[in-house]
Amino acid sequence: MLECAVRLTRPRTLYLLFLLVLGFLSLRPYPPAERLLDGLLLPTRLLGELTTPASWFTGNSVRASAAAGASEEVARRDALLDAVLAAAEPRRRGLLVGRDWVHGEVVERGGSALDRVTIALPEQARIERGMPVVSGEAFVGWIDEPQRSRPGYWDVRLVTAGAARVGAWLETPGKLDPSAFFVAGGLAPMGGTELVLGVHNPSRGDLPRGTVEVYEPRAPGEMPWARLANGFRLGTLLREQRGPREVLGILPELDYRSGLFEVLVLCPEGWNPPEVIKRRDPMFDGGWARSRFLLDGAPTPRRAGRRLASGRLAGLEPGAAVVDATRLVGRVAALGWADAAVSLPADPGFSIPALAHPLDGGPPLVLGRLVSLGLASVAPVAPVAPVTPATDGAARRAAPATSATPATPATKVAAPAAEGDLLFRWEASLPLPAGSALAVHIHTGSGDRGLPRGLWLGDALLPGGAGPFEIVVKPAGPTPPAGAELWVRLTAGGER
Repeated sequence: MLECAVRLTRPRTLYLLFLLVLGFLSLRPYPPAERLLDGLLLPTRLLGELTTPASWFTGNSVRASAAAGASEEVARRDALLDAVLAAAEPRRRGLLVGRDWVHGEVVERGGSALDRVTIALPEQARIERGMPVVSGEAFVGWIDEPQRSRPGYWDVRLVTAGAARVGAWLETPGKLDPSAFFVAGGLAPMGGTELVLGVHNPSRGDLPRGTVEVYEPRAPGEMPWARLANGFRLGTLLREQRGPREVLGILPELDYRSGLFEVLVLCPEGWNPPEVIKRRDPMFDGGWARSRFLLDGAPTPRRAGRRLASGRLAGLEPGAAVVDATRLVGRVAALGWADAAVSLPADPGFSIPALAHPLDGGPPLVLGRLVSLGLASVAPVAPVAPVTPATDGAARRAAPATSATPATPATKVAAPAAEGDLLFRWEASLPLPAGSALAVHIHTGSGDRGLPRGLWLGDALLPGGAGPFEIVVKPAGPTPPAGAELWVRLTAGGER
């Protein structure tokens, strides 16, 4: 009888041990064990998908007409992208005289090294190594190498790279002629977190403060595009005392960490036929997979996420955007073979490069990176002054925080939060009077793998004054329920 009792309880013991192991793994995840369990449970996931055969016959492209009620969102996104293209062109039209250009979107950054980015260009465009790359009136770098396996994708070597060098001159206020020549490039040893371009071999030691522009003198045997960047700005000359010596540097106009979204590749006049110059819109390519959420509610406590009914077998990668029409729903955080964990904007640590489009129709603003702090507190927040639209588009460009503005604890100075509103940390600041604010739509920017630009996150009031800030973002819409149709970005189709 005792042997029979032992035999009867042995399966129960094994079952309890199995539950204990699963509980331990949920607290201290072990990747090999997670992959093993994912593979063992794969047949049950695939069996579940057999109950939705209609999904087999759907396409894999997102179209503007995918949602009948999204026409206003689509029109807003198109207007934003048109404004982004216009902002990438210099306002001083003389800079483009005798030059042609090709628009390129920054689709991937080179990491913490700040030495390169990857841009997407029309596949038909004639592009050569060494062609200058600019954004607005600022110099960015040079075309480096094509990505052989991905036509239309090129690496750009930034002027911040260690070995990067470009000829430059200094123009001081009230003088038409350059007062000094030198070589610029790489990063100056200023210390801290501020990015400062290096100054090398100046023609004089008493360089005054002024604007630094690219100047490449004519040289025998030079390529036809070597001097195309002349006149584009690098930044403002500054100097800092480091012990017994003075260090020179250039404070750049661009935020090289997260402010590069749209660029121009300069080429000789007539180099490319006009028909190859067109706007690239990733919402109309084949790089999308249809999917849906499996369950309502977060899979883990204290986190904002969902499980997605697609995984590695569908071609997904971490960081991929999950989209409802033109709205950003979330990003893929972790992958199984047939499902994936999705991080929602309310998940602390959720991060995107961001663009702001003012509600008054002004030019788009490069905000840099927004990092989610979770759901906003519903407690009342001090109101801000009415929105004061700026008349000069250049005066409304977001400026990166620098060492001249000491880092201070973030201050919540946005609109009062309502139930479901989001709280984001924003490191930059706008040149608006302190206490005022600018009403904007928040959209995704470029540069993150698998995240197309122009997706709508929500609306916010951007505060004026010195940052950093905590801003309240009113979401573009509620999180779609389980079973609702969603689209997931495939990096093989675009931002790779």
